[in-house]
Amino acid sequence: MTAHRLIRWSLYVLAGVVGVFALMALIGALLPREYQAEGSTEVPAPPEAVEAALLNVQDYPSWRPWVRSIASFEEIRAGEIVKKLRWTEVAQSGERISFALMEHVPRRRLVVEMVSEDLGYGGVWTYQLEPSERGTRIRVTEAGHISNLLMRFFFHVFLGKEDGVKLILRAFQVRFPEVAAPVPVESGG
Repeated sequence: MTAHRLIRWSLYVLAGVVGVFALMALIGALLPREYQAEGSTEVPAPPEAVEAALLNVQDYPSWRPWVRSIASFEEIRAGEIVKKLRWTEVAQSGERISFALMEHVPRRRLVVEMVSEDLGYGGVWTYQLEPSERGTRIRVTEAGHISNLLMRFFFHVFLGKEDGVKLILRAFQVRFPEVAAPVPVESGG
C-alpha cells in the first residue's frame, strides 16, 4: 500500500469516526434534555432510621456502591432539622460530585440537589418517607437534566430514566436488609 493510499484510508476512517460522533450528538440534541423518574420500595426500618441513613452521608460508601468515598462534608443543625448539609462524593470512577440538602421535613421528606455545574448533567432527588406495616415506604423522585449531547444520547439509548432510581432503591434494601424476601422495586413516571 502506498503512502498516498494509506493517508486516504486513514482520512476515511477518521471521517467515519467523526461522522458517528456527530450523528450521536445530533440524535442527542433531538432527545429530551430533562427527564423525571420515580420509584418506591419498603424497608424494615422506621422512618427515623431511614432519615438518619440519608443524613449520614459519611456512611454512604458502606451501602451505596457507586460512592467510593466522601471528600468533603459540612452540616448545620437547628434542633432536629438539618438547616444546611453539603457534601462531595467521590464516585467509583473518581469523578467528584457535590450535593446539597435543599429541604428537610423531619421523618417525612428530604430534597437533595446535585450542585456540581461542570459535569454535563445534574438533578434533584426527592425522598418521601411514609410509615408502613413493614417499616417505611420510600418514594424517590429524580428530576434530572443532561446538557451534554453525547451523554444524553447514551442515557436515552442505552440506559433508562428509571435506572438511577432503581439503583438508589436497591441500595436502601442493602442498607436495611430483611430476613424475608426483598420487596420488589416499583418504578413509574
